[in-house]
Amino acid sequence: MCVIDSGIYRASPDFVTANLSGDDTSSTILWSQDTCKHGTHCSGTIAGKNDSIGVVGVAYDAKIHSIRVFSSGTNGCGWSYASGLIGASNLCKAAGAKVISMSLGGGGASTTESNQFQSLYANDGILSVAAAGNGASSAYSYPASYPSVMSVAAVDSNSNIASFSQFNDQVDIAAPGVSTKSVNSGDTTGNNVLTYSGTSMATPHVAAVAALLFAKFSTSSPKQDVINIRNAIQVTAQDRGTAGRDNQFGYGIVKAYDAYQCLSTGSCVAQPPVAPPPCTDNPVGWYDIDGPTYSCSWYAQGSNCATYGNSYANFGKTANQACCVCGGGITGPAPSPVVAPTPTKAPTKTPSRTPSRSPSKSPTKSPGVCVDNPQGWYDIDGPTYSCPWYAQGSNCATYGNSYANFGKTANQACCACGGGVISTCTDNPVGWYDSDGPTYSCAWYAQGSNCASYGNVYANFGKTANQACCVCGGGSAYSAMSLQSGGNQMKTAGDKKQYNGNGNTKTNKSCSNCGPYGSGNSGTNPLHKGS
Repeated sequence: MCVIDSGIYRASPDFVTANLSGDDTSSTILWSQDTCKHGTHCSGTIAGKNDSIGVVGVAYDAKIHSIRVFSSGTNGCGWSYASGLIGASNLCKAAGAKVISMSLGGGGASTTESNQFQSLYANDGILSVAAAGNGASSAYSYPASYPSVMSVAAVDSNSNIASFSQFNDQVDIAAPGVSTKSVNSGDTTGNNVLTYSGTSMATPHVAAVAALLFAKFSTSSPKQDVINIRNAIQVTAQDRGTAGRDNQFGYGIVKAYDAYQCLSTGSCVAQPPVAPPPCTDNPVGWYDIDGPTYSCSWYAQGSNCATYGNSYANFGKTANQACCVCGGGITGPAPSPVVAPTPTKAPTKTPSRTPSRSPSKSPTKSPGVCVDNPQGWYDIDGPTYSCPWYAQGSNCATYGNSYANFGKTANQACCACGGGVISTCTDNPVGWYDSDGPTYSCAWYAQGSNCASYGNVYANFGKTANQACCVCGGGSAYSAMSLQSGGNQMKTAGDKKQYNGNGNTKTNKSCSNCGPYGSGNSGTNPLHKGS
């Protein structure tokens, strides 16, 4: 087995040192070192030692020959090998490798490079395996998209395609590639494992299965062996997505034992499609801390799971834990919605700072519209269970006559449940709250004598409650202002997380695996080889 990557941390106790070898690609680029950590992680998936520490590799007795092509730039993850991928693959051939694993790629195709991999396959019986790419698009990545190379997509723990995985007619196979644990370069204990996501992580799973099959079924005809083994991997894959081969999963998810059985018995026939296990978002109706706009449906778009799925937790979970589309949720019976029967106490007033941002305009209202009454109403279990929450599914029917708050149930307060009032008055700005935060909205001022007691103080967005809230005699007829996500979080659904909780612009940290062939997150591609 040959791994073309960022080297390997030979000193890790989770490797059998005698099974490791490699080629230094210069006097300073040593195969046995890995400042990037990427190559060690991929190698651990293949050959992590079969013991009680760290991880156990898919082919834990495999011998790994490491070619280090990444060592430059930040964290040592930039391409640095002058001889290029052709030179690296020739070193693999010279080392006697039967399988080449490449968790790397780029957008530029080369006829010379394509011919090289075709020759390795057809003339030398070497199977090359590479990452399909993490661009969440149909773009081709190379070397994965050369016909002679197996292109590997990534799936999550629910056997669903990873949100970042590239999809096209060159994808051959899929394998686990979301939150994959493996050996951590620099860790001397073997137990401080590293978790990465990406088609980079899926690739060594397939390469390791191929190595197992070569170890068992190699004959005196290597040219036929590579054809048989590639075919066995493909026809025994667990079919997912559209029946038969499709652009997301290729032939399906790699199945080592089925491929072994197929070659053992000479009965390499494709498995029937397997229905995915039922998955339900948990909790049902989850959305992140920035509000209902950023629900599991929003995370299903593009690469949002990969980019934001481990941040912005709400209800005790991130999107990658709560949403099926991000590899979370639960299988089996659906959980209950997120309403809990425990009542909560009404808030008390405490002055605090005013927001730093002003509200933005929204379209004007027409006369005689239904307005939630009080506007901004939510039930006794808190702001999560507002009129928009009750508008989902059968929540009005199931809970609408219970959990009263501000003197009303949802069926009385919410237009979505048949309540509310027909009014020409609109809070201005819509969604106003005072300088102490969203708790003290117009709905709060509707309680008791709050308008009289506090309505001329605690101004926010340029207005007091007595100016902004219809319940306090303020508001306006028809036209109004709208707060998209609160005074200090002016963002749109198309520009997720533009601001954080204190109004500062959020930027992604750079990291060793933030690019299209590492963790699945957006950013500069640290593993994109030179053209």
